[in-house]
Amino acid sequence: MKSKLSLLLAAAVVFFSMSACNEKIETDGGKDNDKKPEIVEPDFDKTKINLTQKELRGVWFTTVWNIDWPKATNDVNVQKQEMIQYFDLFKSIGINAIFFQVKSMGDAFYDSQYEPWSKVFTGVKGKNPGWDPIRFALDEAHKRGMQLHVWMNPYRIETRPGPENNFSPLDARIPKEIVKDYAKIRMYNPALPKTRQRLADIITEILLKYKDIDGVHFDDYFYPAPDQCKGNYDDEAEFELYKKPGQNIKTWRKENVNAMVSLVRETINKIDKNIIFTISPSGNMEYNTNSMYADIAKWCSERWIDAIIPQLYWGHKYFDPRLAEFCNIAGRTPVIIGYGTYNFKSNNSNSEFTDAKLFEEEHTLASSKKQVVGSMHYNASALKSNNVGITDKVKDVYAKNPRLMPYLGQNHEKPASPVNLQNVAGTLKWEGEGTYYAIYKDKSSGRRRGKSASLIGTTEKKEFKLPGKGTFYVTALDQFNNESLVSDMFEVK
Repeated sequence: MKSKLSLLLAAAVVFFSMSACNEKIETDGGKDNDKKPEIVEPDFDKTKINLTQKELRGVWFTTVWNIDWPKATNDVNVQKQEMIQYFDLFKSIGINAIFFQVKSMGDAFYDSQYEPWSKVFTGVKGKNPGWDPIRFALDEAHKRGMQLHVWMNPYRIETRPGPENNFSPLDARIPKEIVKDYAKIRMYNPALPKTRQRLADIITEILLKYKDIDGVHFDDYFYPAPDQCKGNYDDEAEFELYKKPGQNIKTWRKENVNAMVSLVRETINKIDKNIIFTISPSGNMEYNTNSMYADIAKWCSERWIDAIIPQLYWGHKYFDPRLAEFCNIAGRTPVIIGYGTYNFKSNNSNSEFTDAKLFEEEHTLASSKKQVVGSMHYNASALKSNNVGITDKVKDVYAKNPRLMPYLGQNHEKPASPVNLQNVAGTLKWEGEGTYYAIYKDKSSGRRRGKSASLIGTTEKKEFKLPGKGTFYVTALDQFNNESLVSDMFEVK
């Protein structure tokens, strides 16, 4: 079963719960059970009430070059303990989603028919480390109520300092004819239909092997960066073979990446429409368009991706306008903001990053945008280091603003709304078929009600201790965080 109760309640919800237990409720003993709730105003529309904004709160858990994990090699027990310590940290600060890098260099974190074992575990590519890191990570994340997304680099196979250095021998599982070597990078050739199908096959393999994966994630590497290929994409022959009439080479490159993204979407949907597909492009749109050939507007307009996660790793000068730019480009596609948490250091030449309040300011600005449904941190090591108190600040911001995890899948059938709400001696009870439930309190009173409501708690039970007077609603959520419409209004006077 996928992670189900992915809400960050932290200290704020503990506060709500304690307040609910101590608050004197104005009731008439258990007789409220016999009273009917107030008649709902005729103009109340359950589909239009504005509820507390949802938020995925994630972290990129980086394994390439052993950046975050694992630091120990050839020691399974130490590697497991390192992961457990990280996951405990994530949970303690309010993280609800881990983006676990499992394919960064044409390699795998499981016994794959397409790519060799990653060398991060043993120092030797192709060597089986003797355990199942993905299964372990999934179990550890889910038992803490966190999602786990597999983070994959679609094209990269290996890097080198320059052409004077040799690439390693190509693994026998990888066909040489679909590989392209550049000055500083070896990668699957983006121009080839065989490359696209291979990526689809790899994703099929991992999703069928681990059926409780919550999402598939790509980072920002598509065509090679100009410094990696010295500005020479070496694809004129493929262009002549595959181009459409009247198509220029830059448009053709974009279409190659588009075809890959579209096929991955189709592949995921065939397996499970509730599996989330996200991409985190560079925060610089010019770089995406002219170097990576990443057609982000197309991905969003076609809804090939469930959310776009731009890497906005700057202070206000660039963060603010690029936030607005990506919200405009995304259209109806949800936006999750990537924060450069690693930048927070006392010796950063940009003084904004010497004070953790920058994250709070940028998070507040991003949260004011209706399309923004999440925040991501790069990287896990930065959260572990807590330079200039950035981890403390993240924890504080999340604790003060409890949120439900957004539903980002493509199976949009909502659960049924809870019914038969009753107040039994200060405890709200109801009937429903949710995996868990969210309780909201209306922000207004009288005939102004029904416009907006704030989240005050969640529960897996069908009851919740009321925090006092007011108008309340309950929603049901399924295991994928798909939320029902609100229940009927229920007033406690």
